[in-house]
Amino acid sequence: MKRTDLKLLPVITILAIILVSSTTIFAQGINRQGPSASDLAKRKTDHMRNQLSLDQKQYKEIYKINLQQFKEMEQREGAESRPKMGERPQMGERPQMGERPQLGERPQMNEIKNEKKFKKILTPEQFLKWRKMEEEKQNRMPVEAAPASTECPES
Repeated sequence: MKRTDLKLLPVITILAIILVSSTTIFAQGINRQGPSASDLAKRKTDHMRNQLSLDQKQYKEIYKINLQQFKEMEQREGAESRPKMGERPQMGERPQMGERPQLGERPQMNEIKNEKKFKKILTPEQFLKWRKMEEEKQNRMPVEAAPASTECPES
């Protein structure tokens, strides 16, 4: 190899690394949507089938309930109005200071309604096991920290 070729080798190597890394970064920034409501419902119902030994009839009925729940969740969270992954929010879309986003809240009425439906579909043993699974899931969720007190501690 010529001496000038050897001097260009580090430059070419650096350019190749930049090209590869920029392509990777660009590919990650492509607008991707999360799983659909039907995908989430299927995944949840499959998990329930494995844990609770559901028969085919139970599976179909519970899938319908889960699908409805995830579709309602999509609507509540405004999936269409929020920016997709990789997009920036438009001006004015950001919550004002002090406002809390409502995304993490789950209406209690839907949970009670679904629990009643599940109780009709599942056997008593399956229902107890499902309730235990739900309690364990709730215990694994991180608890929001309590707001710090603004009062001075007594000395």
